[in-house]
Amino acid sequence: MKTITRSALLSLILAFVVLSAFSTQRKPFKNQVTGIYSNMIYVEEAGDVVGMEIFVVASSGGYHAVVQIAEGAPEEPFVVNVEVKGSDIEFVAPSILGKYKGRVSAKGLAGKFENEESVSFLKRRNSYWQ
Repeated sequence: MKTITRSALLSLILAFVVLSAFSTQRKPFKNQVTGIYSNMIYVEEAGDVVGMEIFVVASSGGYHAVVQIAEGAPEEPFVVNVEVKGSDIEFVAPSILGKYKGRVSAKGLAGKFENEESVSFLKRRNSYWQ
């Protein structure tokens, strides 16, 4: 029963995010922050999925992101409000990860959570799940 409830909740969240993305008129601008950014991969030798994926969308209420992290197995995604200043984005994860700060370019998103030492690069591409 717990799995069905989680699946239903995840489906509702993803439907909300997708509908929000399509309900706003897309305006082209120089530093477009919306899109899918991912470095998630399957490591065949270990049978693991590793990496992170961030899907940034716009709505009438601002920017939002669906974030999923995988460290061996994909964790449950979470939805956050995103603060955008030019090509810089920030959001706070609802966990010990804390604040994420990144910079969007035409090729992807370079950023890190405040407790990480190094910056990771997420390519602008289709979702790992597509």
